[in-house]
Amino acid sequence: MALEIDRRQVMAYRIAVQQLDCSGTDLGKLAVLDLGLPDVNGTAQLAVSARLATDTPPDLSSLVRIWSFRGAPYYHRPAGIRKLASELWPLSEEDAQPRLGGSASRSRPAAPPRWTR
Repeated sequence: MALEIDRRQVMAYRIAVQQLDCSGTDLGKLAVLDLGLPDVNGTAQLAVSARLATDTPPDLSSLVRIWSFRGAPYYHRPAGIRKLASELWPLSEEDAQPRLGGSASRSRPAAPPRWTR
């Protein structure tokens, strides 16, 4: 016997799991912070506002904003930063270059200066 699920049930499940029902009360306990919250042009504020039951803009100062995944700014819980840093640290120069995306060419070491007399 097959389980029947309609679109309404699927959408309700996704909204609840992603905490988009504005029922959250504690910023630090939002599930989205388990992976980190991307912040490009203020998107983190919007993402948190959609998850917390508050009428005021959320204060993200209790979180740490670092350039982590894909060379982009993300908010993370302070307690997880040391572990995250060790997991994201490149294994070698060759491993680091793809992680930097389009900025890789700007980050290569410069040639040593030539001194003339």
